Amino acid sequence: MFKDPFKLEFIALGAEAKERDLEDALMTHITKLLLELGEGFTFKARQFRLYAGEKEYRLDLLFYHTKLRCYIVVELKIGDFKPEYVGKMNLYLGLVDDHFRDESPEPSIGLILCKTKDNFVAEYALRDTNKPMGIAEYRIHEHLPADIKGTLPSVEEIQAEMEKEYEELKNPSEKKLDRIKELAKKLQSEKITEKKNDEKSLYLLRNVFHVQQQMLWTAIKDDVAPMFQTVIHSWRVENYGFDSFQGAEQQLLKHPSSHEFYYELRLEGFLDAGVNTFNCYAGFKFYLDYYHYQAQDRHSQGGKYIYKKLYHQNPTHEEMTDLVEQYKMDLLNQIEENLERITKEGK
Repeated sequence: MFKDPFKLEFIALGAEAKERDLEDALMTHITKLLLELGEGFTFKARQFRLYAGEKEYRLDLLFYHTKLRCYIVVELKIGDFKPEYVGKMNLYLGLVDDHFRDESPEPSIGLILCKTKDNFVAEYALRDTNKPMGIAEYRIHEHLPADIKGTLPSVEEIQAEMEKEYEELKNPSEKKLDRIKELAKKLQSEKITEKKNDEKSLYLLRNVFHVQQQMLWTAIKDDVAPMFQTVIHSWRVENYGFDSFQGAEQQLLKHPSSHEFYYELRLEGFLDAGVNTFNCYAGFKFYLDYYHYQAQDRHSQGGKYIYKKLYHQNPTHEEMTDLVEQYKMDLLNQIEENLERITKEGK
């Protein structure tokens, strides 16, 4: 029922602009635009005064169209469309019709120019209005006879002229802020919702870091670990080392502001190498920044990471599995390189 051409995005305005400021700058341009685009337009007044009883009302812009033989009232609104604008415009049109009844045989037309609107709110606001008034081009045309459609300029044309003039009014900081907002929209990143805290650090140690360590051990304990004489697990929180996860957990409880967790798996004494035996290592670390945490290879330098997450996010199972596969491959590469070295030296 509500067609897509029913649009109200007429004006792009900054928070600092006032309706009177915009009116001052756009009055001449709007007049010129309407005169050029619609034959018969005559500018009558700005801030035209009308009275209802003892109360005074002022119309932003008032035009008369010699072909349509009616007055056109234009109201500029800096903010979003509000239903009460329709009631106010209805009052203005009634006052204009009564005031100029001897000059204008046809009902006046109202045009409300807003920054944005909700289609449903606008439709309901206009539903029972019997005066020709529009919030968009679609509404203006719907209330005009077929033989004069197109006489009025399109809302898009008016909007383009307004936006052009308003751009000239902006100061450098407003233009810079608009550019920043434009670039921020293109990031398509999930927003930060929380920063590092003691509770979250402990949660990550227990439910992400420790789970990642267990996944790594499970992946190699049945096929890679049996190739070695000795298996050594070690954990570290900052510069404090432990031979059990519980030790690392207790350290974090004492010093919850710690930023680094380490895990290292050391495989010593490759059985089949005999006197030429060798050792292999695998491990990773978690670095907890103020607004995100990341999993890194234990040898990584310069902030290189395997996955990086905000504090309200957990790594996916796929990400954790990929990390395990990477470390297992690292161990297998070490074993292969050492065996090739020993073979080469034996020849």
